[in-house]
Amino acid sequence: MEWSRIKNILIIALILTNIFLIVMIIFVNGNISDSKDTSFDETLEVLKMNGVTVSCDTDIPLSKMAAITLTYDNKNGTTFYTTDPNDYNELSKKTAKKMAEDFIDAHKEYDDIARELTYESAYQIESETGLMTYAVSYGGYFDDYRMTDCYLICYVTPYGVSSVERHWASATKSTEEFELVPLSQALLTYIAEPFDNNETIKNQNIIDISLVYSVVTQVGENVSSDTAFPAWKISTDQGLVNRVPAYKLTK
Repeated sequence: MEWSRIKNILIIALILTNIFLIVMIIFVNGNISDSKDTSFDETLEVLKMNGVTVSCDTDIPLSKMAAITLTYDNKNGTTFYTTDPNDYNELSKKTAKKMAEDFIDAHKEYDDIARELTYESAYQIESETGLMTYAVSYGGYFDDYRMTDCYLICYVTPYGVSSVERHWASATKSTEEFELVPLSQALLTYIAEPFDNNETIKNQNIIDISLVYSVVTQVGENVSSDTAFPAWKISTDQGLVNRVPAYKLTK
């Protein structure tokens, strides 16, 4: 009888201990989460004071990223094509995209990268010819991160694709991985850095934020390779795009 009572007491004690530990874990994790939210809320307040708002997803998971070596394609450059003046098409974003896709499928010189192309956008541009022209852009990715210095752009007129700008590269991952700079820190850096006209960002709405691979400096136009590092790509509704380094240098 005594042993049965002792056993029951021990079981109850273990249950109470487990409940206590669970409550403590929830409490600690809740405090950590609140701290992170408070920190980002403070960042948003600083942005607001500078006339900057954020209307895009900011819940971007962080993991270590390595630098990558880009080896540029020897076919890179702008190629011009002859269009058929009798083959007129009503041009829109949708038809421009379709014409670009058909063009790439029909031209063997793009077979080596066709499967790697990821459609990004189609937008109307001003053309020296006076013809309505759409730029249909495709990007390259490595480990699901966009490589900003790897792209293909088809320039589409009502008569077909008039030219293609190719800036493609293959990527090799380095062995060193970096801890990433938090988004809140990157945003504060973003509003503090001056642009080419020496003015900082004011009265802008940030509409897109993403982690990308970006080349920090390019030496000359004919470099065969370069190194791309993790960066926060931040875009606004007024067309400003900036890339803030997202990697922490180890001492």
